[in-house]
Amino acid sequence: MRWGEGFLDALRREVLEETGLEVRGCRFVGVYSRVFPERRDVAVVYLCGGVGEVRLNEEHSEYGFFDVLPGGLHPYFLEVVRGSGWRPGGGLGV
Repeated sequence: MRWGEGFLDALRREVLEETGLEVRGCRFVGVYSRVFPERRDVAVVYLCGGVGEVRLNEEHSEYGFFDVLPGGLHPYFLEVVRGSGWRPGGGLGV
C-alpha cells in the first residue's frame, strides 16, 4: 500500500498493474497473519471479479484458473482460499 491509500484502492491498483484486469464486485474475506523469525506478514484478503484481458507484468511469468485446487499449495494459501468460501467444482460468484 502507498501512503494514504485505502485497502480497496491499493487492491484495484495492484491488480491492474500486475494483471491488466479491472477489479469488480469485491467482498471482504478476512485478515490473515503469519509470524516468521525475521518478520510478520499481515494480509487483508478480498474475493473479487475481474474484467479485461490478462496481461502479466514483469513480476509474474504465468497464471491459471482452477475448478479444483492444484496439489502442493502452501498451507497458509490453503487457509485463505478455504476462508473465502471457494469450493472445488463450484467456484464462487462475486
